[in-house]
Amino acid sequence: MSDARRPWGRLFYLVLSVLALVGASLGQTPTTSTISDVVYRADGTLAGGTLLISWPTFSTSTGQSVAAGKKSVTLGPGGTLSVALVPNTGASPAAPSTQWCTSWTMEQ
Repeated sequence: MSDARRPWGRLFYLVLSVLALVGASLGQTPTTSTISDVVYRADGTLAGGTLLISWPTFSTSTGQSVAAGKKSVTLGPGGTLSVALVPNTGASPAAPSTQWCTSWTMEQ
C-alpha cells in the first residue's frame, strides 16, 4: 500500500535541500591572499607601528561582492607584516592604484 503524500514530501525536501545549498553558496566569503613582507622606513631602518588599510566596495573577478572596509594591522618584530586581504585583480569597478599615506605622532 503506497502513501499518496509521499511524493509531495520528497519534493518538499528536495526543494528545501536545493534552497539550503544555494543559500550556503551565496553566503560564502571571498578567498583571501596573505600578504607577508618586511616594511622599512624611508631611511632604511625597520619600521614599527600600525598600518591602516582601507578599500572601497568592489566585486571580485569571480563576481563575489566585497563591502567597503578597513583593517588595522600592527607590524610585528623587525617590521614584519602579515595580513589577509581579498585580491582585487580583475575587480569591478577596476582596482584603484595603491596609495600610500604616512602619518606619525611625535612626543615632546
